[in-house]
Amino acid sequence: MLPPVGAHFHLDKGKTYRVSLQTTDFAGRRSEQTFVTRDDIHQVFFTANPASEINTFSYVYADRNAAGQNVNVGVTGYMTILDTSRTFIMRYVMRHLNPGVKANITAADWNNPNFLNFAGATDLDLSFEMHFVDGGGHGH
Repeated sequence: MLPPVGAHFHLDKGKTYRVSLQTTDFAGRRSEQTFVTRDDIHQVFFTANPASEINTFSYVYADRNAAGQNVNVGVTGYMTILDTSRTFIMRYVMRHLNPGVKANITAADWNNPNFLNFAGATDLDLSFEMHFVDGGGHGH
């Protein structure tokens, strides 16, 4: 669940958080599984503004297809907070890739700043404020 408009997430350094995308289509039906079902043409990338904040966390894909195999999409994953940060803008970008492009992408590309070089279109581009804190948080 995203924070209210004008607020940001506070996540604790040293903790791992499960990231889970939930989407609906125009009829209100859940649709995120479509991205996993078509894992050969979908991939999530994370960016941070300022870019230096991308080094304050790591991400591991945890999607499974209908056969139970691991696939790197980004509908489900785990974010580990490695360091504290200033408040920054995180982008979660779901790319709809051209056929064959995904063969050139690895799990290590989760934060590739040149993700637009992977030919395709953008299905989702979500931006929200994040702030990584050391345990007890801070004064707001």
